[in-house]
Order: sequence, then structure tokens, then C-alpha cells
Amino acid sequence: GSVYKLVKDKGTENEEVSALKIINWTLDNNTVRYEFTKDWDEARKSYAQRFDQMTQEVNLLESFVGMKTIVQLKGSCTEKMPELNYWKLYIQMEYLKDLMDFADECNGLTRKQIVKLGIDICNALEVCHAKNIIHRDIKPQNIIISKEGKVKVTDFGIAKATTSQTVSTSAMGSVHYVSPEQARGGYCDEKSDIYSAGITMYEMVTGRVPFDGDSTVSVAMKHL
Repeated sequence: GSVYKLVKDKGTENEEVSALKIINWTLDNNTVRYEFTKDWDEARKSYAQRFDQMTQEVNLLESFVGMKTIVQLKGSCTEKMPELNYWKLYIQMEYLKDLMDFADECNGLTRKQIVKLGIDICNALEVCHAKNIIHRDIKPQNIIISKEGKVKVTDFGIAKATTSQTVSTSAMGSVHYVSPEQARGGYCDEKSDIYSAGITMYEMVTGRVPFDGDSTVSVAMKHL
């Protein structure tokens, strides 16, 4: 989805800044033709079910209310118009800078900042894993920094709450940060998040990701 900066009562003493994430699902002719063999009723039913599954991000954020290491939810709502073939999810969260913007403003992070960053990311993951939630998309853009320098994890769009030891990786995170098991399309667990956190730390230290390539496939292969 797309994320926007939302300002309420701008320029007043009551000014409040939030992040507004909007997820759009639109059903088009090509999708219905090739994925559902022109069956519009089946397509709308399938998309409605998928959209309801996507709203899990709101449920996960609600379970983290009060947790200092997880971005805080301010509100949410859905807009469902199946007769017009679109669905929208709005998620309002606290607005903070992502890790890359923070690092740029600091002209690079010091060793002390990087060590603290690593500890804070691990603390945030510990909170997630204690609830049996695998984030699956840890990367600098999903690490946000408060004005006080506190680290928080955000974007639980492809996170999974599990009741077993592992979850399927049918949804894969950003290819430069995925674990080998995610790249294979196999199963992942808490160690997958730790691997992605390690890639993030590597980038903060060196200024580059350890694996790069001309295509997503070539990058994924280098993780194996």
C-alpha cells in the first residue's frame, strides 16, 4: 500500500501528525479473464476473502497497543464496494522517520548508534516472536525512529501469526533482505526475521546490501 503524511489542525498548538496507509484492491478485466476464467462472481468472492485476510495487519497492530518497540495504531477503517470491484483499507498510525532517512540526516550512523539499533531491532522482534508472529519483511524502510531515537518496527502487511513452529512463505518480503528459506519459497520461523535484521545491520555498517543483482531472481539466488 501507499503511505501518506496526515496533518490535523496544521499550524495550531493542537497540530497532530500521523501516517496514513492506504491499501487498494481493484478487480480488473484481465484478472477476471485469466485468473477466474471470466467468472466475475467467483472473482469478487475471492477478492473479498483475500481483502478480509489482509486486514490482519490491523488486528496485529491492535495486539501491540502499548508496546514501545512497535508502531502504534491510531485508527482504521475499510471501504468495500464489490459492486464497483474495489476494496480499500485505511490504517492510521503514528508518524515517524524510517531508518534510511534517519541515517541520511545523521550523515551515516556511528558505531554506537548501530549497536543500539541492532539491540533495539532484536528487542522489537522479541516482542513479535513472543506472540508467535513472524514479521517476514524486516528492512530499513520498515524500521522507524522516534524523535527520542527509539526504534520501532512497522508494516505488518505480510506478517503471519502462527500456531505451529513454521509458516509457509507464499508471501515473500523485499528480495534484498529475505532469508534463504523465504527465497526458496519454503518455510520460515523466527530465525528468518533475525537473518533479515542481520542484512539490515550489514547495510547500516557498509552502506550497501550484501547481495545485489540485475533481477529479483538473481538476488534471491545469492541468498541460497
